[in-house]
Amino acid sequence: MRRLALLVTLLSSVSPFAAPALIAQTVIAPSTGAASLGTSVSASGSTYTIDGGTRAGSNLFHSFQTFDLASGNTATWIQTVSDPATVRVVVNRVTGGAISQISGTIRSTSLPNASFYFLNPAGVVFGAGARFDVGGTAHFSTAQELRFADGTSFTITTPTGSTFSADAPAAFGFLGGQGDISINSVRSGTLMSPLDLAASNISIDNTNLISASLTLSAVGSQQTSLLIDNPAVTPSNAGTVSISDSLLTARGNAVSNAGVKALGGHLSFSNGRLVSQSTASRDAGSAFLRADSLVMDGFLFGSTTAFATSAGLVDLAARNVSLSGASRIQADTFNDGNAGNIVVKAGTVSLSGTSGISARGGRDAKGNAGDVRLIVAGTLSLRDQAEIASRVEFDGLGNAGDVEIDAGNISIVGSTATPDNRAEITSSTRGGEGGNVILRVAGTLSMGVSSDIRSAANTGSFGNAGDVQISANRINMQSDTSRITSSTDSVGRAGVVNVAASTFDLTRGEISSSSSAQGNAGEVRVQAGKLTIGSGQISSSASSSGDAGLVNVQADDFTLRNGLISSSTAGAGNAGQVTVRSNTLAFSNGQISSSTASTGAGGIVDVSATNISIEKGQITTATTGSGNAGRVVVKAATINLSSTSAISASAKSGSIGNAGQVTVEASGLLNMSGSTIISSLTEAGAAGNAGDVEITAGELKMLGTSGTSDKHARISTATQSGRGGNIRLAVSGTLSLLANADILAGASGDATKDGGTIAIDAGRLELIKTSSTIRTSTTAQKSNAGAISIVANDLLIDGGRLLSTTTKEGNAGSITIEGKNLEMRGASAISASTLSGSSGNAGKVSLVIGKLEMRDTAEITSRTEFDTFGNAGDIAITADEISMVGLLSSPNNRTEITSSTRAGQGGNVAINVSGALTMGVSSDIRAAANPGSTGDAGTITINAGSVRLLTDTSRITSSTQSIGDAGGVNIKASTLLVDGGEISSNAVGSADPSLAGSAGKILVSSGTAEIIGGGQISTSADGAGVAGAIDITATDSLNISSGGTIASAALAGSSGGAGTIRIRGNTMAVGAAGIVNSSTAGSGAAGKIDIGVTDLT
Repeated sequence: MRRLALLVTLLSSVSPFAAPALIAQTVIAPSTGAASLGTSVSASGSTYTIDGGTRAGSNLFHSFQTFDLASGNTATWIQTVSDPATVRVVVNRVTGGAISQISGTIRSTSLPNASFYFLNPAGVVFGAGARFDVGGTAHFSTAQELRFADGTSFTITTPTGSTFSADAPAAFGFLGGQGDISINSVRSGTLMSPLDLAASNISIDNTNLISASLTLSAVGSQQTSLLIDNPAVTPSNAGTVSISDSLLTARGNAVSNAGVKALGGHLSFSNGRLVSQSTASRDAGSAFLRADSLVMDGFLFGSTTAFATSAGLVDLAARNVSLSGASRIQADTFNDGNAGNIVVKAGTVSLSGTSGISARGGRDAKGNAGDVRLIVAGTLSLRDQAEIASRVEFDGLGNAGDVEIDAGNISIVGSTATPDNRAEITSSTRGGEGGNVILRVAGTLSMGVSSDIRSAANTGSFGNAGDVQISANRINMQSDTSRITSSTDSVGRAGVVNVAASTFDLTRGEISSSSSAQGNAGEVRVQAGKLTIGSGQISSSASSSGDAGLVNVQADDFTLRNGLISSSTAGAGNAGQVTVRSNTLAFSNGQISSSTASTGAGGIVDVSATNISIEKGQITTATTGSGNAGRVVVKAATINLSSTSAISASAKSGSIGNAGQVTVEASGLLNMSGSTIISSLTEAGAAGNAGDVEITAGELKMLGTSGTSDKHARISTATQSGRGGNIRLAVSGTLSLLANADILAGASGDATKDGGTIAIDAGRLELIKTSSTIRTSTTAQKSNAGAISIVANDLLIDGGRLLSTTTKEGNAGSITIEGKNLEMRGASAISASTLSGSSGNAGKVSLVIGKLEMRDTAEITSRTEFDTFGNAGDIAITADEISMVGLLSSPNNRTEITSSTRAGQGGNVAINVSGALTMGVSSDIRAAANPGSTGDAGTITINAGSVRLLTDTSRITSSTQSIGDAGGVNIKASTLLVDGGEISSNAVGSADPSLAGSAGKILVSSGTAEIIGGGQISTSADGAGVAGAIDITATDSLNISSGGTIASAALAGSSGGAGTIRIRGNTMAVGAAGIVNSSTAGSGAAGKIDIGVTDLT
């Protein structure tokens, strides 16, 4: 076997275990008497030759009474009586009870294949000048026995009881009270074979030492058997290993991998290192620690490689571990070989300063960084700039390893003085694949200021970042600078971030996955029993060509205050979907969103819970670029929006993408109070389309804040560029707009396409007060307003307004209502109109109703206002019953059904009533061509079971005050009662009588007709036009009395004639003050009166 040389130089200092001062002379005295083993010592100058001894097989035994070796002296072991190459073990004992002090050279190279054992129970102190030249492993111990594989022992304290075994040594036998070993001031030493120290306590100070391997075993004062090949101690009873100001390196030889071991009760390491290194031909051995407590201050413990060979495992177990200063537990590679894994098992672990536990692939290295594994029964604490990491450095080509931690509790608090210097648990790469970060916490994970748990694919890397997986009973994140993240700044993707806890308090801080380059951001998943987000955020983002990831949040009880849940893109990549699932979701001043600021598409926002309550919060998607905003979907049993809350999708100013669709579903109540909004819109300066808004609810209540309209509760779609979105509401119960509430679909600004429609299907619809509005509109130059369609069993409009309007070239939309009962009170309005400045047409109003009741100043209208150019729309009403009663106290404030024009053609009014049409005080059904109009007034057509005009302020009339003609009035009813009211068609009040239009024809067909109480059926004209004809058929009876009048008149100043009056029927009675008259007060002729009845009285 090739001889292995051991060369160590030792320099003196004071041992921390208070060993006596090193001697200045050499005393090597063999044992005598019964203890003698035939050892001889001869001196020649400074060299002491040791020969003889007792041989047992390949084992050679020596015994000394005293062994001290002064600096500059050499002790040389030889074997002259047998072949020295056959000696495999040389055993030396010191029996005199004095500490051996060694400052010279110990040489056993004449025994080239022998391991060297030196045992002195009193203790051993290595000092200045100590040097070794040993062929095999060097064992120094204060054990009282050396035990062999055959069970026999070579004793030191009772030397006459020894057995000389030919078997290999197996263990050190400690009988209690054993001494210490100290090594002081080794400045340069090279040991090409393993070094093994075993004692009660071990102290190494101010020492630089390189050996093939190094084993340090401190057994304490206990009785124990310490195996030589695989030593183990009971940490709670073991001694102390102290290393200070020392550099200890194990570097493997040709036949042995390097390795370091330190075993004891208390390990105290400061200002130095204890490392295992590989060589060009051998992997590094493991770095192994076992202790009750480990304290490191400014110390490095680990395994490294700078060759193609690999570093070894770093394996540490202790009840308590404390690292401070710049201490490191580390596994590194700086070449093609792999770094080793790190395993730490402890009761508690505390890291502070710039300390850390890390596996690293160094710069330009091709090898992989190792995994880091911690199992901590109690608390793992990281403070200041401490870290637990696996990483690949810049220009490295290897992969980072996983970081996996099981702990009772974890606390991470960085530096408050320098927030950029962070405490972190991380796996990162600037080369190959990043590793996963996995934390399982039985108790609480607490993250304070400047704290990170992260995985990263950094600039220059070509691999992916690893996933981050955290599970805990409780998680507390308390600082704006606390982060759980995965990121990519290169071509690889960021990892998935998966966080689960029974209770999660994200008071501040961030959980995110992000991309700033080609790679995609990863998915972010958060699952909790109880989740509270203060000012913190959960997000996935992309700022370049990579996509943002999905964000998925699930919690039984979820509270969001001032926080953010989002997925966003500012580049060509797409934003991801945001999904929130909860039993109870309550948030204020917070936001759940997905957005795009460039060419990428925004993601869907999907929120579902049993109960949702939002105060000053937002669920939103948006685009500020060319990409489209995503859809918004919100579902719950009950949804409560209050204050300034919003559920919205928008295209912001400067964007060219479309706004997204908004879908809201509440199986129970959807309540909107305060300045709350559900909307999809494109803002001024945007170029895209607005999205649709779809709402399904068991009940919908809207009650806004008084003041300006922007404080209203609002459901809206609006476009200032492209197409407007449609609104669809399905409410199985009651839809209530109680006050300061709007449902709006509009087109404005630079919109080039039509505004959206509004479709409502409800069990009951209530519009209360004038501040409640359902409206489609256009103020854009060429866009049309959308249609309004309402289906409801019961409708109550008490001051509210149902409108479709236009102010430019586009048309107002139509209004269609179907239901069983419609009650209109106060200043209610159903109106499709053109407003001042418009050239478009007013819309059509169609009602199919069981019972229509109109009171006060309620109106159903289609009109063109002053300074417009379009036509009024038609009004068509089908009902079982209609009742109209205006204000008695203010006759000029009327309830009305009207189509009127101040521009083009007036619209027709068609009313079909299977039962009674009853008109009380201050009630109008009319079609009008008002001053300034150029078209005709529309025709009024009424089909009813009965028509009753009950007061002198009840009117059915078609009129013109301009050049167009008045429309006809056609009434068909089983019974007609005109009691003080008026049925008329008039052409009066034109600004230029010479151009005045004609009145229309009145056609009445009934079974019985009564015109009493000053009531009248009449036509008139006061200009160039003629009064219209009157044609009445009463198949049963016609009664005209009590001032009742049927008349056609050409008024003073007129040039046209009066109309013909034609009456047909069975019986006709003209009573007191009853009048049938066709007359002229102008230049035209009076009309003919033609009565053909069976009985005239």
